[in-house]
Amino acid sequence: MDYFEIVIKGFFRNNNRKYLKQYFLREFKKAEREYYHIDEFFDGLLSVVANFKDNLQQQIIDRKKELNLILDAAINGELKYTDLKSETLKQKRLETIEFCEKELVKERVNGLGSETFYVNFFYLTNGKISYLMRYEEIQEIRQAILNALLELKDLDKIDLFPKENNEIIKVKEVLPNTFEELFFNPDNVEPCLNILRELQPPVIDAMNNYIGKAKGVFPLWIKVLKNHSPTPLIKHFKDTLYKDLLNKKIKGLKLSKDASEFRKQYKRLEKNKVESEIKIILSQYSQSGKLGN
Repeated sequence: MDYFEIVIKGFFRNNNRKYLKQYFLREFKKAEREYYHIDEFFDGLLSVVANFKDNLQQQIIDRKKELNLILDAAINGELKYTDLKSETLKQKRLETIEFCEKELVKERVNGLGSETFYVNFFYLTNGKISYLMRYEEIQEIRQAILNALLELKDLDKIDLFPKENNEIIKVKEVLPNTFEELFFNPDNVEPCLNILRELQPPVIDAMNNYIGKAKGVFPLWIKVLKNHSPTPLIKHFKDTLYKDLLNKKIKGLKLSKDASEFRKQYKRLEKNKVESEIKIILSQYSQSGKLGN
């Protein structure tokens, strides 16, 4: 099954793109006739989208390397300048150092500093398609795939992480002082935060700033991480402790003092099946090996 071909036909053909969810539903029905399982098919589509994001991430990594090389050369006095104009060599070096340092701290999901990156389809398709895909368009495709999957699977009624033998894992730990200490495996901190960045719309950015409009996403996220099977990803504590550590970790979040967000019912989030989307992303991470043991 050529999942890449399916995705680009959906995006680049106008009528398909206008009804992208319906397009993916039709393509699944075709695949089903060839005995493709629903998970196999949609995992294949999502892996294509993940590769697009990896492409952007690699460009960010390459730009970081470039900036760090320039920065080191400027600090060590090894950088050559062809035109100093009226500036001294020292002034030029200081300008270069300041520029590189500012660029390096401004990382986004689709760029670094003043640079914004795109997926270049000219190279991905050996020149057949000339197009620069924006991060927002990648998210558009991903959301259509997830919406199609949600329509086919009533995920609200399916436990993606069932308990084995109804075993209840009780954890007695010293109260954590940092957000990272909530996790059984600290390697899972960043992948789990990435879930919040991948939601549509995202609720945090690459620098862990709160950019969402629905704080109720965080209790749902905590709930999914606590109920992960065969073992939870985070330890079980009172809601107020989660609230305190989230407020420390996520800049500008400001969950209420009594952690009331953990007790509220968010009808809009239920309607948009946000909890299901969190489960899907986490399941994808688990299957792709992005989560530690």
